Amino acid sequence: MTDAELDHLAELARLQLEDDERDALRADLERVLTHFETMQAVDVEGLEPMLRPVHVDDPLRDDVVRPGLDPEAARALARARDGDFLRVPRTAADDG
Repeated sequence: MTDAELDHLAELARLQLEDDERDALRADLERVLTHFETMQAVDVEGLEPMLRPVHVDDPLRDDVVRPGLDPEAARALARARDGDFLRVPRTAADDG
């Protein structure tokens, strides 16, 4: 893994890495990538895809139409309102 690739990943993850952290992270990522290369080499020709390694019954309930919560009752539960809208805390930065 090149320094540029590591810098790019750190930027995407919004990490500020010290030199010793960079070395440890690079080693960890290289082990993960090596593991993926090993997995890619496995011949899966003719195998059916599966969602889980063991069969699990997923009981589903019937869809039933039910009345929803009255909009005014929902707004009454809110901590903060702006007219007919609910105000919630910001969850993402505005830095693009």
